[in-house]
Amino acid sequence: MFKTKHCAMTGLFVLLLFFLTLSVSAAPPKPGLSAAKPQTGVQPKPIAFLTVTLPKNGDYWQIGEYEGVYWNYNASAGKNVNIWLYKGNVKGPQIVSKLDIENTVHHWKVPESVAPGNDYRVMIESVEKPAIQAYSPGFFTIRKVPTGITVMAPNGGQAWIRATTQTIGWIYTGKPGTTVNITLESPGAPSFIIVVNHPIYQQLEHMGSYKWLIPGTLTPGSNYKIKIQVANTQYADTSDQSFIIK
Repeated sequence: MFKTKHCAMTGLFVLLLFFLTLSVSAAPPKPGLSAAKPQTGVQPKPIAFLTVTLPKNGDYWQIGEYEGVYWNYNASAGKNVNIWLYKGNVKGPQIVSKLDIENTVHHWKVPESVAPGNDYRVMIESVEKPAIQAYSPGFFTIRKVPTGITVMAPNGGQAWIRATTQTIGWIYTGKPGTTVNITLESPGAPSFIIVVNHPIYQQLEHMGSYKWLIPGTLTPGSNYKIKIQVANTQYADTSDQSFIIK
């Protein structure tokens, strides 16, 4: 009889423990505690990124020349950009509109209407998200360089030997023309034509050269100069000092 009573009490205790466990697991969370949220796999959207790399503080742009705007971005910045020129805090001419952002560079010929100054910036804005904007780092200068040409060699003091090849060199600014005429000058003698309509530059803009085979029949002298003139213009220059041909 004792065993039967003991077994009945044990069964009752197990049944009570089962219902108590079930009640606790079904109870709602207490105030201030939040149940763990299931992982959905959704990642946060990346922050839009757009920045101008060039021009930067201290750079120079020249009126009448093609100058470059460079930028970096990420996909959240949109698909197209507008680019503006600012003078100080004042918006100036639009450089380009609705340009594919993937280009990351745009070359613009600075118009004659732009005033020289040292407080210019470039601003790029997303077409699809106008609030996303970027300015060039610091201020750069836009200037107008006078058009002209300058003889660099020979510029005085050289001694060239007949029947040898020597290099005549020059630099130029602005857009004076496309070809040059080169002559040898000596007081009291007619100009000696070396070359006509030679390209003003060969590889690098703003500088040019010509390899001259000095005739063996040329009269030796110590007062020669080279004159370079841009064809069909008034732009010309002559060696600063005389040089020798012997």
